[in-house]
Amino acid sequence: MESCGHGVIMNMASWGLEIPNRDHNRSVLKGYLTSHWVDIAAGGWHSAALTKEGEVYAWGRGEHGRLGFGDDKSSHMVPLKVQLLAGEDIVQVSCGGTHSVVLTSDGRIFSYGRGDHGRLGDGREVTTGHPMEVPINLPPPKTSTSSEGLWQANYVACGGRHTLAIVTWTDM
Repeated sequence: MESCGHGVIMNMASWGLEIPNRDHNRSVLKGYLTSHWVDIAAGGWHSAALTKEGEVYAWGRGEHGRLGFGDDKSSHMVPLKVQLLAGEDIVQVSCGGTHSVVLTSDGRIFSYGRGDHGRLGDGREVTTGHPMEVPINLPPPKTSTSSEGLWQANYVACGGRHTLAIVTWTDM
């Protein structure tokens, strides 16, 4: 990200192969959004960005549904809002080789894109452009005073063919 002034102007810079009609030099993506970017992620042939309002934008190659635009698996070379996540308070984005994952403020995880190798975490190997909530199916920790509780994610990260999450248990 590049910023100017005291948070008055904020643009996102991008460079490399996914910018069309460029010679791989840095380019500032202006005019696509008037909000402030708070998180960015780069994956295999796609990228995602998050606004302070919790809205996710994605761009790049759309195959396998990795952009989160539902059945639209076409490529988009400018950031477009992931409408299928509207209403969710997203706090983090992460991009893998052919999938993406987002984290909500209440510790839930949504994933979408290529589903083989279990990388989406929902127990199925289905490729989808529709963000699906990922269940955190772990037993309560041995240190818990109650079997009633909830696992919540604090951080997510995508690799080429896998996803990681830091999770914490909350007793109910």
